[in-house]
Amino acid sequence: MEIIGRSLAHGRIIACHFLVEFAIKLLKNDAVDNAYEETRRTFSVYYRDVEEAECFLRIFDGMILNVPVNEIKSSGYVVDTLAAAIWCIFHTKTYKDAVLTAVNLGGDTDTIGAITGGLAGIIYGYKAIPQKWEEDLENKELLYYAADQLQVMGEGAKRNVFCMYTSKQNFFVQLFSKFWKNR
Repeated sequence: MEIIGRSLAHGRIIACHFLVEFAIKLLKNDAVDNAYEETRRTFSVYYRDVEEAECFLRIFDGMILNVPVNEIKSSGYVVDTLAAAIWCIFHTKTYKDAVLTAVNLGGDTDTIGAITGGLAGIIYGYKAIPQKWEEDLENKELLYYAADQLQVMGEGAKRNVFCMYTSKQNFFVQLFSKFWKNR
């Protein structure tokens, strides 16, 4: 794993770094358990001497998976958001259930739902996204265009990641996995 410098170890960067590394492992078709285990072990070693990483302890030691739902925080705090998304992925069996569980936590539902949806999209695939949800998606042609451009840039890849969902009030990042040959 190519890792950013420790001098950039702010909580937001650690969370983003963790999310990206976890997603990369999932995109390489690693099983979700293996991808999480490898990511969390690598990060617990790499960031062990970084003070800002202490707040990630439940994520890095895997204990977040054993926390009851009433102890999952769904605030806008980056550590809570990452922990909630990971918890939702491991406590559901479908894309739809993962996203609904995430948004039903309350709090910062758009962010937690988007991150959970991105991970669930990689895990369960594009076809697992409810058709009604896709039909109601704003700016979907822009999303399809961005995904097609990624396909061109990454010729030969089985899956591509696309992001970008805008609405009048918010900017959400949604990470979806899609088999473009099946579209």
